[in-house]
Amino acid sequence: MRNYLKKISALLLAFAMIMGMCMTVLAASGYTTTVEIENKSDEATSTDYYYLQIIEPDTSSSLGWKFVDYTFTNNSKTIAEVVMSALGVSTEEDALKALIGATDESDDIQKAIKAVADAATLDDMTQLTAKAGTLSIDDTSGTATITLSDAGLYYIKAVASGVAYNPMAVYVEYTYNSTTGEVTGLKSNYDLGAKSTSIPVEKTNTDNSGTANDGNVQIGSTVTYTITSKVPYISLAESNRQFYVTDKIVGAEYTDNGDGYVYFTVAIDGTTLSGTYRATIEDDTQTGGQKFTLYFNDLIKDNNTYAGKTITITYTATVTAVTANNTAEVLREPGGSYGSETSTVTTGQITLTKTREDNEPLEDAVFVVYRDNSGTKEYLKVDTTSGAYSWITVAANQTPVEAGATTFTTNENGKITVTGLDKTYTYWFEEIEAPDGYSLNTTEDAGKQGSWSTSVNSDGVYTATASMTDTKLSSLPSTGGLGTYLFTIIGVVVMAVMASLYFIKRRRDAAE
Repeated sequence: MRNYLKKISALLLAFAMIMGMCMTVLAASGYTTTVEIENKSDEATSTDYYYLQIIEPDTSSSLGWKFVDYTFTNNSKTIAEVVMSALGVSTEEDALKALIGATDESDDIQKAIKAVADAATLDDMTQLTAKAGTLSIDDTSGTATITLSDAGLYYIKAVASGVAYNPMAVYVEYTYNSTTGEVTGLKSNYDLGAKSTSIPVEKTNTDNSGTANDGNVQIGSTVTYTITSKVPYISLAESNRQFYVTDKIVGAEYTDNGDGYVYFTVAIDGTTLSGTYRATIEDDTQTGGQKFTLYFNDLIKDNNTYAGKTITITYTATVTAVTANNTAEVLREPGGSYGSETSTVTTGQITLTKTREDNEPLEDAVFVVYRDNSGTKEYLKVDTTSGAYSWITVAANQTPVEAGATTFTTNENGKITVTGLDKTYTYWFEEIEAPDGYSLNTTEDAGKQGSWSTSVNSDGVYTATASMTDTKLSSLPSTGGLGTYLFTIIGVVVMAVMASLYFIKRRRDAAE
């Protein structure tokens, strides 16, 4: 009987302990805590936050915790299976032991968070965010506040255009009465710093001499364009993971090998990648220029190895107009655009004004254009098919036209405008044929351009001017003029003198 009573007492004690545990958990229901996320990137115009609970309390377990029961939509694995694989353990208990009591920055926590981040799609995050708590964002300070109603380990994801945020983790704990051991609430004052990596989109160019230019080249120049950005982090669970660049160019044409492709040099953190990167050159019906789309899915296929690293993409194009605009946009799926940037190169133009001595415009004067290239006189030759510019020298036994220099003729306003010039040079207009009734102006520097403008005009080009004046030809003597009259008078006088002498002689002869 006594042993029987002992057994009953033991059972009652066990029951009391179980009830105590249950009451402890029940007492915790209705408690909330907040997690504030600060340091939103200034480059992000808006940031969306998603969060999911990884482990939750479990009074039926000796550990007191369990994994949240959820199966990811992409790989059909549970949260427990994903974390177990990341930690290299075979049981949920071992995985929980590794996580319980660990700090948010511990290796095991970070492995678990990264694994969940790779497994969770935005659809998963959207579903689990609604279960985990509520969110409010202070647009003024950029601080997000998450209100949670349960203890456990949480994964928080921030998403913004143009910015890549690192995965965040927070371990929410219970608070206890130091005397009774009862749960009094959830620990408060959880502050997280959103660690972001900007995804820049930078576009630069250099001319065919290999030096960076400030936006001035000549028609026919080969320009090297460079796009610099960051490889984004994209969850492996996303079904349509893509990283790509779109590019549009107007006023220039991509360099190809005659096969319709533009070829690229691609580097990651300064190291050039092997293999061939190329994209099909397409006509852009909206702008009248060209465009391409270049995919880098090979850089995001292997567990985000390149995520956060700098990617540099270079390629070339030939300038075909007085200005060339090249716009690059970096995108990812899902997530959309990280932004775009336009690189503009522009040329210079010179207008010559030809006048008479009375400053009236003079039409039909013919010129060639030359420049001084480090002491070498070079004449402009414009390709009649492509419109590309080249510069030629003239042999001693040749004229500029015989050598192939292009001629320019003044219009009814006495003007010539030559566009598409590189303004790093100084240019001269050399007159080779004057209008009827005028003589060539061979004065040195008569057709030299003035200074270049310091800014572009409304057409987006730099400008300069030149001027030249021609003089009329000297008048010739009129036919039958003074010279003829003089000779006639002299002849008449001579004949009169001779006649007089003749008659005087006859008289003398008759008198004798």
